[in-house]
Amino acid sequence: NDPQFFEAARKLSERAIRHSGDARARMDFMAEIVLSRSLNDEEVSKLTRSLEAFAAHYRAHPEDARAILTNGAAPADTTLDPVETAIWAMVANQFLNLDETLTK
Repeated sequence: NDPQFFEAARKLSERAIRHSGDARARMDFMAEIVLSRSLNDEEVSKLTRSLEAFAAHYRAHPEDARAILTNGAAPADTTLDPVETAIWAMVANQFLNLDETLTK
């Protein structure tokens, strides 16, 4: 992805984190923003597996999390945990890369 596209994912993740502390609520928030619909159970299951993988990686490699937060011109929200922001930015990136999103 180009820097602006990933920056959009990062900013969406920041909004989702501020929206709720609950993972499912964050996913639902992103779905409504990006897809204008709710997620089905299969989608939630797949996103949850992705979330867990991203969390395992970025919690083990916080330097990777900090590195991805520098993409784009808009600064990262320094009031949010950079690891949490990176995890959710990767989830948001999945939403933004869906065919449904790109052809909507």
